[in-house]
Amino acid sequence: MFKLSSFKNDLHKWLDSGVFPKSSNQSVWSDIAHNMVDTSQDISISRSKSRSDWGIHVPGDNEQIIYVWFDALINYLTVAGFPWSNVNDGSFKHSLWPPDVQFLGKDIIRFHAVLWPALLMAVNLPLPRRLICHHHVLVDNVKMSKSRGNQIDPIVEQSALLSDELNNNVITPAESDLLRYVLLRLPLLTFDGTYSREMARKMINTELVNWIGNLLSRITSESLNPEQSIIQINRKQVDDMFHDDNSDMEFFDNLDNISHHFDKFWWYEAQPHRAIEEVLRIIRQTNTFITRHSPWTEKELLRKQFILSVVSESLRICALLLQPVIPNLSIRLLHRLGIYYEGKKEQNQSNISNQARVLGENSGKFLRKIK
Repeated sequence: MFKLSSFKNDLHKWLDSGVFPKSSNQSVWSDIAHNMVDTSQDISISRSKSRSDWGIHVPGDNEQIIYVWFDALINYLTVAGFPWSNVNDGSFKHSLWPPDVQFLGKDIIRFHAVLWPALLMAVNLPLPRRLICHHHVLVDNVKMSKSRGNQIDPIVEQSALLSDELNNNVITPAESDLLRYVLLRLPLLTFDGTYSREMARKMINTELVNWIGNLLSRITSESLNPEQSIIQINRKQVDDMFHDDNSDMEFFDNLDNISHHFDKFWWYEAQPHRAIEEVLRIIRQTNTFITRHSPWTEKELLRKQFILSVVSESLRICALLLQPVIPNLSIRLLHRLGIYYEGKKEQNQSNISNQARVLGENSGKFLRKIK
């Protein structure tokens, strides 16, 4: 019997320490976990073999099986290199434990926010620094499960999503970003989200192909940009050039602040879908900006070059922020803009400031529309 009741006070203190992000969509799970701690009772470490013969036998008792959640949770430590010779020596410090963030489904919060930390407390090991609880991906408004047979294999689904576009049944690195993008766009840290292939294709075609891809195609086309180059600009220069339009000033301010807003939602509030929406808001404003100023009809060369450089800067910043979402597509976009960071951390993720450069090689469409 594991004396779970002995750890109630310590569990409450841990939950109060902010282990769940203090955002509206996560604070509710902290309250639920507190209630679970209050009602928790001591729990048997084993189950009778008559109930299930699958699992690890209790040493010296062939009629008992280790309760699956004890086995499953402890496996987190095994993967992180446990046992260490000493929690204070180098073997522990260089391990993967404790995790910075541990993600869990809403249906297993009792095990990860109550039982699991109590087990770690019992053996004096560090606890996860943060827990983030997510909702479920639904299919036809029903939770996926093996018993229903409605689960989706992501590899199979990715191929099916691109069935009409595949070349020799090979998914390119850029195309491998698409399903990841769609799933991160679902508000799964706020409520259940329904996935459908039709919804995914519409999202990809609208946001990635039309909004981002068309912007890139416009400013890199030889008809609009025959020099295939981008001139150097900074915020003061663009303010001077476009100072007579309040909509432009608002757009430039939003572009300067996008990195802050993205980090707020992505890192601190654990709402990746909101972070992506902030980037898409900038993309929409960029499309409005280029349409408003119509560089394809602009007679003054310098003003046209400024318009193209502003759009290029917006795409650069958005590509950097979207790297954890669409890593391959982001690199493709940056390379076409003549930017080669190659994994280096680029500090300037929000200021309108660039160096004059030649555009990168035109390797074809940014992304093909899927049917």
